[in-house]
Amino acid sequence: MPKIVNKEQKRKEIALKAYEFICTQGIKNFSTDALIKYMNIGKSSLYNYFKSKDEILYEVQIISTDEYLKNIKNNLQDANTLKEKLYIFFNFYLEESEKNRFEKEMVKECIITTLENKTPCMVETTERFLNDSNSILFEIFNVEVKKGSIKKESLEMIEFLQMNIDGIFIYSYGLKDFDLNKKVQKYIDTFIDLIKIKD
Repeated sequence: MPKIVNKEQKRKEIALKAYEFICTQGIKNFSTDALIKYMNIGKSSLYNYFKSKDEILYEVQIISTDEYLKNIKNNLQDANTLKEKLYIFFNFYLEESEKNRFEKEMVKECIITTLENKTPCMVETTERFLNDSNSILFEIFNVEVKKGSIKKESLEMIEFLQMNIDGIFIYSYGLKDFDLNKKVQKYIDTFIDLIKIKD
């Protein structure tokens, strides 16, 4: 009797291996052929679950962003001020670790792919991340509004805060000597200064 394979589980296993490959070998070395060799599987085994490299990358991005958002929620429990919370939330842009460098390259690759070839899968992945991250930001801001430390109108700016910092990230790839960490910190600090209720 043939073995019954859970397709979604198998897709996740392949994507986790791809994520491992990207974190250890780098996004520039990633290809379907490289992944096949890395996993020691046949081409048909891979293409039975994924149609292309781009599809694998988006599955990897889902895993990566889910892990990222889970870590944010855990780390936020120890934060007290809005600044601390926003630095934790936007840690992806502030951290300089090797792993994070690979993940930034992967996100950049996904952005380029989305711009070149917008598919329902890509749109769904992006919308899902924005909804989940905006939900966390809303919780952060809502607590501060209730404490009376920031203006109620700041709740209307949450979506734009995320978009603007994403924009700074995109600019970092097109400009020479662009200090992403410093620019994001300055943007967050200025934003807080604009929305806080002055005594």
